[in-house]
Amino acid sequence: MGAVNTNSDVAISSGGNESLPHPPPTRLVASTICFRRWPLRQALEAIAVAGVAAADVGALPGYCDHFDPAGTPADLERWVGVIEQSGVSVYTLNAGVGAFNDDQADLDGVRQRARHCLAAAARVGAHGVTLGPGMSVDRTVRPLAGEVARVAGPFRELAREAESLGLVLSFEAPHKGGLILNAGEARALVEAVDHPRARLIFDLGHHRRAGWEIADAWQAVAPWVDHVHLKDQAAGKGRYPLGTGEIDFAAFFVQAARTGYMGRFGFEFPDAAESVQAVTDLLRRSREYIASIHPSNSDLARSF
Repeated sequence: MGAVNTNSDVAISSGGNESLPHPPPTRLVASTICFRRWPLRQALEAIAVAGVAAADVGALPGYCDHFDPAGTPADLERWVGVIEQSGVSVYTLNAGVGAFNDDQADLDGVRQRARHCLAAAARVGAHGVTLGPGMSVDRTVRPLAGEVARVAGPFRELAREAESLGLVLSFEAPHKGGLILNAGEARALVEAVDHPRARLIFDLGHHRRAGWEIADAWQAVAPWVDHVHLKDQAAGKGRYPLGTGEIDFAAFFVQAARTGYMGRFGFEFPDAAESVQAVTDLLRRSREYIASIHPSNSDLARSF
């Protein structure tokens, strides 16, 4: 696979054949999952108050219902209205649409929900859609290589559709309880999908929980990273605001800058506090923290 960085401020091509989309100048995103217990309108208002101009919208049925992957065209138009009134741009949809390696799933339904999310993202001028790579399996019965091969074809088709819409398709991998358990497996997945619009989320908390050093995980997958989720961890649990756990963010930012990463950094703090105001304060404090530790000679620092 030819690895490309779709987040550069300079046009990058894959094999000289395509010009990839450029994200807006700002580098920070806040997930509406931070406010999953409150309505979308309230979540977007809080994100703006926290000083973040772009959102990753949770579309995870039963967990964060800020977009319905199985919604109707009328539902979509109402959702677009909420987005437009908020003044916050949508960077990505983080969607749960089902798993292509689920023997009990209606695979046509999985495809339909994924395509609905792609259409919604394009409708609001978003950068892309994030999907889970697949469901966890008993690997003594169903080896990982076979499962990756099983999901790679449908994901390649969706990546082509994303490309036609000017979008990126990203996978949150690894993720607890999912098909992919570590950075090496995440790389195997994206290599199997083998499409320049098929990318990875790099979630610091997930990689830490998987038992990998952040530096090693980044080295394994950096060429395929579309955007980064900033999460702190201690003893296997989230710690908020950033800087109150075990992760060395300063070292990570230096490593990311040295490898040429020019993508987005997203806050995703699920159930971090009991009120909208308290979560908003955690976001603001985390934003101030990463600005304070960013490499001073980097254009990443200036973007904060």
